[in-house]
Amino acid sequence: MYNIDMSFVFWRPSITFLLMLTLSMSFSVSAEIALLPDNNHYYQDGDAFPQVDTPWVDQIEIPDNGFAEVVPGRAKVRFKDHFIWSQDAATIMLRTGVAFDYLKPLNFGYVLLDIRFLGKAERPSEDDTLKLVAMLRQDQMVRNTEADAWMKAYATPTDPRFNEMWHLRSIGAEAGWDVTTGGGQEVCVIDTGTLLQHEDLVSRIEDGYDFISSPQSGGDGNGRDDNEFDEGGGSGYHGSHVAGTILAEVNNGKGIPGLNWSAKLVTGRALGVTGGGSSSDIADAILWCSGYDVNGVTSRTRPVDVINMSLGSHTNCDSYTQQVVTAAEDAGVIVVSATGNSPSRQISMPANCTGSLAVAAYGGETNRRRSSYSTFGDGVDVVAPGGDGSGSQTVLSITGPSSTTYKWSQGTSMATPHAAGVISLMLDLDPNLTRTEIKALFDETGTASCQNCNGKPILNMEGLLNAIDPVAGGGDEEETEEDPPPNEEEEENDPPPNEEEEEDSPSDDGSDDDDETRRRPELVLGGEPDEDTEFRTPVIVDGGEEGENVYIPPDGSGYTGETTNGYVPPTQRPPVYNQPTGLCQSTSPSVFGLFILLFGCLWYLRRSREPANAIVSRA
Repeated sequence: MYNIDMSFVFWRPSITFLLMLTLSMSFSVSAEIALLPDNNHYYQDGDAFPQVDTPWVDQIEIPDNGFAEVVPGRAKVRFKDHFIWSQDAATIMLRTGVAFDYLKPLNFGYVLLDIRFLGKAERPSEDDTLKLVAMLRQDQMVRNTEADAWMKAYATPTDPRFNEMWHLRSIGAEAGWDVTTGGGQEVCVIDTGTLLQHEDLVSRIEDGYDFISSPQSGGDGNGRDDNEFDEGGGSGYHGSHVAGTILAEVNNGKGIPGLNWSAKLVTGRALGVTGGGSSSDIADAILWCSGYDVNGVTSRTRPVDVINMSLGSHTNCDSYTQQVVTAAEDAGVIVVSATGNSPSRQISMPANCTGSLAVAAYGGETNRRRSSYSTFGDGVDVVAPGGDGSGSQTVLSITGPSSTTYKWSQGTSMATPHAAGVISLMLDLDPNLTRTEIKALFDETGTASCQNCNGKPILNMEGLLNAIDPVAGGGDEEETEEDPPPNEEEEENDPPPNEEEEEDSPSDDGSDDDDETRRRPELVLGGEPDEDTEFRTPVIVDGGEEGENVYIPPDGSGYTGETTNGYVPPTQRPPVYNQPTGLCQSTSPSVFGLFILLFGCLWYLRRSREPANAIVSRA
């Protein structure tokens, strides 16, 4: 008699079924473990993606961007039509090594993104931004991406005689004005006074005083007073010519432009109708312009930024003048002085005083050469255009006695205000610059050739301003990042309105009040975001407080929050999984897994109906 043990018959197909079920589930959850980090790598579908500091990043060649400047860490991106943010953003990041945050929608299907290297929080440089754009552009889900270029107004004055001013072109003024045109710096011109009514000076006059002690030299018959008017005579309106180079009114349809488009003129009249003056009167003017008290003179509330002295005496710097110049430097004033017009003599006082920047002259717009008249020597700090010849080879600026007259002149007196005007622009970019730092910048940037200039630096306005501020104005984006996001605790305790309230709002009911709320264009990413994507599309609320916006998630609920200059704060941006830790990219079973499970079930049912291969044992 034989007994048939049927337990193994059912056990074997059950084991097989369980194995198939396990296999199918493994395919189903393969996408769920896609973003688990391990050993400084992220994994997706079994492939490791480096997180940070990988050699291939350094090997990427910076794309040719012409001469354009870019906004660090900003990119305009258009994804493919089938891109879905919640499902594809993290994948693209891991594939490219580029982390990105959504900032705001643009037109034509583009979005503005904040980009950086994956795993790095700091903002990339301009070159790294170009690398990141190139890396992102290679991804199969990206249709196009471009760096957000920095653009600026090209500052070229419209004054009718600007084209005659070879001396401004020679120092790179036009390119320098693209960096800055000034910010209201005060420049004190210690000279013959000011032609107060001149069309190119009248709007720039801030303050002034007549320091000439002698009524005869002053030409006004009354010695010192608060009237800095240039009385003319033998002065040649020298002070107005100097002032015009520094700060003549710009874009007024008259005459010439000055170097600093918004500077204010402070006049210390110390040279009289003969064109000369005493060192003691000049010293008082220096102290007054520097904010110190001068006996019998109303004090200024603050020191000026720059003092220009296109004057001097070929003698050693005496101890009194030295103390005065030192006091001016201690007050934070940059003192600029002419070396003199006697090539056979030593550099003049006050240019040879410690604390003063000494300016010599050259002629020629492109073929620069040391001016034949210019005093030269080891004490020269910079060489600027003063002219050397006649007519159009000299320096064009303001003169008198008419309010509409201009003339050509040459000399180290004409070279010095070029340096003073450029220094005032440098102080607009960095008000804390010292004389020593300015001299170092002269040496660093003044590399243009100049015949017989003995290797002294040439005034280079473009180079000097770019050395201080390589990317002008780039701060708007940085300010956006510095503004703190809304308090997350307050955000959690302030739930958004419910759907019914949103439906009753004026923005949705189609009533006449709909104009009170104008929606921005919807973000286009190749179709509507899926329900799992927590997009919050900004809606400007007219009449509300400045910066107030409403954010509408896909579920229709309302959300009110703050933005900075139109940017969505980090806590309100769509999820981008910049630092994914155990996130599920997909929870849906794979088609292959379902196929295996179905095949296993059919196989089990068939086997359970077939006769078993019985195991026979003896009773």
